[in-house]
Amino acid sequence: MTNVLRILTLFILLTIPILFAAVQPYVWTVYTVLMYVAFVVMLWSAPGGELPRTGKAFYVSLVPFFLATLLLCVPLPDGLLALLSPTRFALLEETRALTGTPPAWRSLGYTPLQDLAWWGFLLGLVLFYLVLVNHFRSGRTRRLTLWLLFGLAVFQALYGLLQALVPNLGTLWVDYIRSTLGNARGTWINRNHFAGYMEMMIPLFLGFLLARVDWHGKISFKTLVLSDRLHQHGLMVLGLVLMALALLFSKSRAGIVGGFVGLSVFLALLGTGGRRVPSAVWLVVGLLAGGVVFYGGRIGVDPVLERFLALGENVSRIDVWQDSLAMIAAHPLGIGLASFKPLFPLYHTTSVPGGSTPYYLHNDLLQVLVDAGWLGAAALLGGLVWFMAVGVRRIRRMVPAEEPGRFFPAVGALSGLAALIFHSLFDFNLHMPANAVYFVALMAIVDSCTAASPEPNSGGAKDSRGQGFK
Repeated sequence: MTNVLRILTLFILLTIPILFAAVQPYVWTVYTVLMYVAFVVMLWSAPGGELPRTGKAFYVSLVPFFLATLLLCVPLPDGLLALLSPTRFALLEETRALTGTPPAWRSLGYTPLQDLAWWGFLLGLVLFYLVLVNHFRSGRTRRLTLWLLFGLAVFQALYGLLQALVPNLGTLWVDYIRSTLGNARGTWINRNHFAGYMEMMIPLFLGFLLARVDWHGKISFKTLVLSDRLHQHGLMVLGLVLMALALLFSKSRAGIVGGFVGLSVFLALLGTGGRRVPSAVWLVVGLLAGGVVFYGGRIGVDPVLERFLALGENVSRIDVWQDSLAMIAAHPLGIGLASFKPLFPLYHTTSVPGGSTPYYLHNDLLQVLVDAGWLGAAALLGGLVWFMAVGVRRIRRMVPAEEPGRFFPAVGALSGLAALIFHSLFDFNLHMPANAVYFVALMAIVDSCTAASPEPNSGGAKDSRGQGFK
């Protein structure tokens, strides 16, 4: 059963981006079922059916969120509905008066069946996180998984670069969406979501590269150069360069800046606790940063802020965010996890002639507040902040030269999380199932690599002392 679980986990991680980042309901529904199956297999194969250990914050954050969002899908009597959401009740009463439909229990959410479907996907992500924490605790399994994910990322980068070089090349068989042609997208349709994927992978695999060096107790440029695996490191650096170029040729400005944020956090984490950042890292990051600055100048960074805030020719992010405040005020308990698209046109008052109505807020953190309400958003976002803070504290306590196989992947994964969180302030990356799965995977890497307990590894205690990934 352990091998079945490992194969199933790898299948999900390696195939979920292939069909347009699994954005279509018929695709992400299949992967939701697979995540539930993986969790059941893990329970079946675990001694005594025990779950991986998680802190109290895990439950304090997620239980209120899932209860609050499930409540939005449950039919309620009119009296309770009117008490909890007067706006929703008034709209339903007006609709019933116009259509002459008989009284019936209605939910707080505007599209309860769709809300429940997305709720099930999010619950699947939580269960898959537990599977991944268990999966990544083995040094050998972690190394194999990262190698496979590295190969997938290089393939996506090459595919994206080919799309940039051959402007008529679509995403798989989709070449009729003209607005995306000429930009790197990989198997994503939206270049910004492809950029979100790349900005997670670049710091992760920079950490994986450094984890494969036997530092002999000292982090230095000389140790890296004299490594007996220098040829492998060179190939990995080449792969990182391809990923950085793919990120640049996506022409996603928020994605490019998010990449900067990820690399900055990476350097900051390496330097915490009075540690000196290796010269080799400065060299690699300097080359990547130089390329970003050069290419950013070529594609135009003026005015950068205006480009960030514009959704289209006649639509501004600030206007959309401003309109959402009225939704929040009218629905303090939320509108439902999948109800934004049909409801927002009623509140989109700042549009100009010719402007379109967006399907998402282009700010994942704000959209959590709109969809899940104050209680659900406070629980989920508070848990995310707590997770990041605990991750930083654990990394500060680690000794890089003694445990590089755990330290550097943890630093890379946490930096990738920071990059996507920044990007999500201007986009809806976490509504893309593939990006959401990889976000959860990075969280699992941080959790498993920074855990104080020894890792299960066929190499004995070697990996738990930091000598894995060799």
